[in-house]
Amino acid sequence: MPPRVSVIIPTYNRSEFLERAIKSVIQQTFRNFEIIVVENGNPNRDAKVIVNRFLNSDVVVRHFYETKPSHVQARNIGVCHATGEYIAFLDDDDEWTPTKLAEQVKFMESHPEVGLIACNLTFFDREGHRIDDPHPYYAGEIQLRDLVAKGCLINSLSAVMVKRDCFEKVGMFDKSFSISNDYEFYVRTSMEFKIWSLDERFVRYKFHESNASRNVVQKCEENIKVLKRLHRLDLKAYGVSSELLENTIGNRSKVFHGLAVDAMDRKEYRLATELFTVAFLKDPLIGLKISWGRFQNPLYRLFRPYGAFVYCIGRFTEHFIVGDY
Repeated sequence: MPPRVSVIIPTYNRSEFLERAIKSVIQQTFRNFEIIVVENGNPNRDAKVIVNRFLNSDVVVRHFYETKPSHVQARNIGVCHATGEYIAFLDDDDEWTPTKLAEQVKFMESHPEVGLIACNLTFFDREGHRIDDPHPYYAGEIQLRDLVAKGCLINSLSAVMVKRDCFEKVGMFDKSFSISNDYEFYVRTSMEFKIWSLDERFVRYKFHESNASRNVVQKCEENIKVLKRLHRLDLKAYGVSSELLENTIGNRSKVFHGLAVDAMDRKEYRLATELFTVAFLKDPLIGLKISWGRFQNPLYRLFRPYGAFVYCIGRFTEHFIVGDY
């Protein structure tokens, strides 16, 4: 008989973490699962050795390769080989708490209308120290309107379990989105199935701040691309009007400006410069549409973002000259 759950672990040159990820699956209280490890990029001998260590256990562990380094395609390959009724994802540097699968399967079985379920995360830095949540968390039902108005409300695919039926009905992860492929998949899924997010923290998530900062512009751009695709559809039945879509897309300039201010406060001047640039390109008059500081004089509001932009350029240049970047 096929397993109830297929666990897909994409991995790329991170064999030092992979063994811990696999062990966290094997230690689950729910036992009816298989593990599918998909290497993307050149095969890594260390990863093969790690997978082989678990072949004699009572758990089915299968190993596949994707020649091109693409985590999106690696997940799709895993889905194609999965035999379980439910499909769960785990990044190779994350870990699960022992009851993760049991609690999500139990919820799915008692709520057959739910096609995708997520959970909360506990965040750790690269050294393994617990850190504050860098992102807000949204628990409960997640509808299409929420995804349009608030963005991607699920912080990691390591928290997600999906019914096989979802992939059969809405398709696989879209490879044209290198970062927001999860968000795009959630949007499509929300139009066919209910999505639910549990409040419990079942994932130990390794937060790479440098990667998050480096990818923030591309992620926002890809999120906008996801929303623009929805323009072709009549979404009134989902509570999504064309006005909401247009306003959300239009407000992305404010999002970039807000991210730029946050980066400046963290003294990440190179990132702040890039984000201010994107905000200005999208809306040169962005200063008139935001409230930043105590003074509301229109000229002050118009030029303050540009002043901050020049300041960030100066600080970035100063750090670059002395070798901080």
